[in-house]
Amino acid sequence: SSFDELAAVVRECGAKDVYCNRVYEPWKIARDRECQRRLLAELGVGFRSFNAGVLYEPWDARPDATDDACWNSGYGSVRFFLRGCARLGEPPPPLPPPPTMRVRLPRRGSNPRIQSVGVD
Repeated sequence: SSFDELAAVVRECGAKDVYCNRVYEPWKIARDRECQRRLLAELGVGFRSFNAGVLYEPWDARPDATDDACWNSGYGSVRFFLRGCARLGEPPPPLPPPPTMRVRLPRRGSNPRIQSVGVD
């Protein structure tokens, strides 16, 4: 399962927290919630997800309940979502890139353990 694979990596590297990008498909949200619950309950590991791929979170772009055109086309329609986004205004500007990020990569052809791949 996704949790079993994630738990194995957490145990191997001794992680205290897991950070990931959010996904929005209902089955993936359910998977991530289950991983979050079990990581904390079984391993005492925190779990934080972040918006990484959309300008507006689906739960922020709520449609107007009086807009019949949106309701008649169903939640899965683009118009329904776009009208919800339009009321939110312009998205915030992107964050600046980090000043530096050095990663020590293993030599080509090797299969290192996760501890040997350092990030400065």
